[in-house]
Amino acid sequence: MYDIEYLIDRGWFIPDTLKCDCGCDRQECTKELMSSLTELASCMEERITIVTGFICPEYCDRFPGYADSGHKLGTDVDILVVGQYYRHKILKYVTTIFPVVTLTPRIFHLSVRSDWPQNICHIS
Repeated sequence: MYDIEYLIDRGWFIPDTLKCDCGCDRQECTKELMSSLTELASCMEERITIVTGFICPEYCDRFPGYADSGHKLGTDVDILVVGQYYRHKILKYVTTIFPVVTLTPRIFHLSVRSDWPQNICHIS
């Protein structure tokens, strides 16, 4: 597995995309999430495009249905998945690296939350 500095240098992983979108500039992802993302980027050997990473509790609480969001706990991330090749390639890895995976046509929601049922793959 590559270290995170190597992944950043290659452009396969951009940590700034994990920051809250409200402008507070907070990025409080757990070590487990960072380790899983590093492992995923290492396996993929190409860019992981993060759409949503950490969301501060103040910003998260503005949205209905996000009260229990793992984004504000720093355990969840949404990544952009475009194209059949990329989708098939990433599916090979996410289900073994992340204990909770939700698949939509263009976004994969990945979680390392330990308080959710493990080894779950939701398709919506």
